Amino acid sequence: MFTKAKDKKLYEDVVTQIRQLIESGQLKGGDMLPSEGELSSSIGVGRSTIREGLRILELMGFIETKRGKGTQVRVDALSHFKDKLVDALDMNSKSDWHYLQEIDKLLEPGAARLAAEKADEKDIQTLKLALDKMEEALDRGESGEAESLYFHRCVIDIVGNPYLSAMYESTREPHERGRILMAIIPDRPRQTLLEHYKIFDAIRSGDGRMASRHMGDHLRKVGEAQGAIIGLKDWNRPPTD
Repeated sequence: MFTKAKDKKLYEDVVTQIRQLIESGQLKGGDMLPSEGELSSSIGVGRSTIREGLRILELMGFIETKRGKGTQVRVDALSHFKDKLVDALDMNSKSDWHYLQEIDKLLEPGAARLAAEKADEKDIQTLKLALDKMEEALDRGESGEAESLYFHRCVIDIVGNPYLSAMYESTREPHERGRILMAIIPDRPRQTLLEHYKIFDAIRSGDGRMASRHMGDHLRKVGEAQGAIIGLKDWNRPPTD
């Protein structure tokens, strides 16, 4: 039923294999999944990678954990999937998701510009460490979600404005819940890393204009990819829900 994972993004292979078995009907609603140990042996990855894949599948609405029993396929797995993507953001509508994207577009390109003007050597080292940690996570076959958000937080912190930090912090939880969207988009984590490097290079060179531009481009690409998944044709326009 399962095959050995071959992709560097090993958790994605776990997600893809189990999801395809559900969509093809080989795994049906109510079926129990093998244990973490059995999945680890069958797919050829570590248990931490299995756990990350299962966590994403649960957030996506394909599976659920039953205390004392194990993990089983949801009865309504397929119909539940798209609604779960929006629910993962803990928002009431697609409009709420759109408003969060607008906040990002307003705050982060300007923050990147100021970071380029203010960053000292210690700040540059902190940003580089954040990039290194994300690359290491991706090389281990993980999603790099937390490391990606940490990079954005570092850019905000460089500015040193408590009001800006407070505004950004107010959106932290929906951003964290929205990481599921990044994790399931093919090749998006690696593309995000490359886009982060462009932002980093501009900040390191003190080029505020390019730092702002690269941050804006990054947010646009992420927003378009996420919007496509939850059914938004134009992420720049508020949906009618």
